Amino acid sequence: MTRSTVTWMLERLEGRGDRITAPRMAVIGVVASLSGHFTAEDLAAKVRGVGRATIFRTLKLLVDEGLVC
Repeated sequence: MTRSTVTWMLERLEGRGDRITAPRMAVIGVVASLSGHFTAEDLAAKVRGVGRATIFRTLKLLVDEGLVC
């Protein structure tokens, strides 16, 4: 995924009324940089300074919006 993909994902979430916080942006940036399958634990290892609960909540938002499956 590219930078424009990150922007697109953020715009989709913002469009449904979700706040775009720095931790969410960090998680989405890592998600966009990964290729193939990943787990929440994979993200937790790559996103520094973001709590596991935030990672799980952000993943749920992305799944609910159909941005990841």
